[in-house]
Parts: sequence; C-alpha cells; structure tokens
Amino acid sequence: MASYSCSRATTLIAPAEHYLQWGVKHSERKITKADRVFPFGYRASAPTDTMISEAEQFWRERSINSARKDFVVCFFGTLGRQFDLETVIASARRLKTRRSNVRFVICGRGEMAKHYEEMASDCSNVVFPGWVNAPQIWTLMRMGAVGLAPYRKSVAFASHVPNKAIEYLSAGLPILSTIDGELGRLLRERVCGIVYPIGDSAMLADVITTLHDNSALREEMARNCKRLFHERFEAERVYGELAEYLERLETVYPGGHLDSDRAAIGMQESG
Repeated sequence: MASYSCSRATTLIAPAEHYLQWGVKHSERKITKADRVFPFGYRASAPTDTMISEAEQFWRERSINSARKDFVVCFFGTLGRQFDLETVIASARRLKTRRSNVRFVICGRGEMAKHYEEMASDCSNVVFPGWVNAPQIWTLMRMGAVGLAPYRKSVAFASHVPNKAIEYLSAGLPILSTIDGELGRLLRERVCGIVYPIGDSAMLADVITTLHDNSALREEMARNCKRLFHERFEAERVYGELAEYLERLETVYPGGHLDSDRAAIGMQESG
C-alpha cells in the first residue's frame, strides 16, 4: 500500500528528512526539488485574560503558583508505555530533600496513570493534576522552569521533533529529553536543553540540579528555545510556507500530473 500510494503521489512532503526519504524509497523515483520537509507547527497565541485567571486558580488549588518561587518541572502527555516516567519519579525522589523547591507536575491520563501515582506516593514533590486543558497548559508552561520529553527508545520519536517538544519551545522551556536523535541533535546545536540516558535517574536529578542552581544557563536556554521556535516551528511561518508551496505546485504540476524533471526545474526557479 505504501509503494502504491507513494509511487502515484504528485509530490511528497513529510515532517522530517527521515520520513521524506522513506516516502521516496517507496515511490520508485528520485527525489526532486518538489519533495519537501515541513515540520509540525504550533500556534502559541495566549488565552483570554479570563481563561488565564481561571487557569491560575486551578494551579493555586494544587499549590502551584508563581509566588512560591518553585522550580517547576513540567510534563504533558498520555500516561502510557511510550514515556519513561519511572525514571522521572525516581529522580523526584532523589531531589525531594536535595532541592526542596523542585516540583514535578505530571499532566495527563492513560493506562499507566494509577501505576505512576502509586510509585510516587512517597514523593510530596510530584503532582498529578490529571487531564489539563489548553489554557492550563499555557499558564503552567509559563510558570515552569523546564519541560520533560522522556520518550522510550523508538525510531518514530527519534526521527523527528515531537510536537510536545515544540510546545515547550514556544514557552521558552528548556527541554530535558531521552531522545538522542533529531530532537537531541537540535537541543545540542541550539543549546535548548539536555539529553540524558533513559533509565538514569541520577543523571536526570543532576541535570535538574544544574539548571536549578545556574539561572544564567537556564535563561540562556530559554532565550534559545524561543528563538528556535520562531525560526522553525511557529505555525504562521510553517503553514504560510506550506501554503505558498502548494500554490507553486499548480504551476509546476498542472492538473496534478507527475513530471519529476519538470518539477525539479520549476520548484528551483520559484524558490
């Protein structure tokens, strides 16, 4: 089915180079200038003042607010087997007395939620607020210090920048991730976060301690995160470029007919 679809596609677009190459491999043709990578985009527009006020009240009821000066470690996602939250909880246990103002806020629902809650039952610095809505996410990220992307090893996650990481970037949250792939490369090159080995709670605790104690480094990473987001992942930019690309295709592929040589020339001429 993949070969049938890709070989008959007018052009191929993908969220990362790995996936584009996969599509080209199944298309039985060479890659052209018309085949493109467009990353996931994210719109970071602020909620209304009323929504923000309600979200702040939601977090105050869970003892999380900017007045406490806590170092908030955020996670948003499905509480399932794709994330290594055992290591996160073990790290929280290590930091419970070492850095008493570090708080882990693990948001979401899923099949493993009860397991994680029981595992963290002795960790007063771990909060499980359950499912949270968009204004609550937006507000917590701006009270947060870092964002967690503790994915388990997977080609799918390693081959692109997951949308949750992009959401963290939009709020200027340095990312702590287990992915030593496309995301890991980006975090290192742009100094936007730190990669730690999956299962290594001691190193995760040390990384959090470093960022807790070195506010200058964390603030530098936060600026880099926002800069990278605006350059690469802002929805208006990504989807604006995608719209322009689709408009140009009509002049290159009138009627949607595939002509690789013509596409290579046409897309190159049009930029």
